[in-house]
Amino acid sequence: MKFTFDFRKDAVYAAETKEIKRRLEETGLFEVKTAEGKRTDFHKAYVNRAYDVYAVGWLPDFPDSDSFTAPLGGTGFIEQL
Repeated sequence: MKFTFDFRKDAVYAAETKEIKRRLEETGLFEVKTAEGKRTDFHKAYVNRAYDVYAVGWLPDFPDSDSFTAPLGGTGFIEQL
């Protein structure tokens, strides 16, 4: 299976993506192309579901479902899934 794994331009995300790519391709089941994007462009694109696969991270200040999803996809994002 071929797909593109997009990630935000950042050294930590680049290292994480490299490792994920390595592990997936090691199985022989996947062929992964990686693509790096600017933070603002990346955010707009993943909210609009423009990527095959992507990784994001967020640590909220307290446990509330909207605290986990709103910063990543906007208010009401979870209902759209």
